[in-house]
Amino acid sequence: MPAVFTLLLQERDLIESLDFSALRRLKIGSAPTPKELLDAVEAAFGVPASESYGLTEGPGDDRAAAGRPADAARQLRRRLA
Repeated sequence: MPAVFTLLLQERDLIESLDFSALRRLKIGSAPTPKELLDAVEAAFGVPASESYGLTEGPGDDRAAAGRPADAARQLRRRLA
């Protein structure tokens, strides 16, 4: 949810006071995410951030939904074939 991360980034003092060392990556979903927001999230949390939206009813691995919707659709068609 890009809107949630946008609001969260306004709380820099809170972010800096918490331990996020267990995080390995962050996925932002439900809507397209601007590159500027992905970069800001990566800088604030110290882990890679990526966009992942669509195909919530699809099978298992959330990597199928990462990136552009057309890429996700191709990956899903391959799995179903």
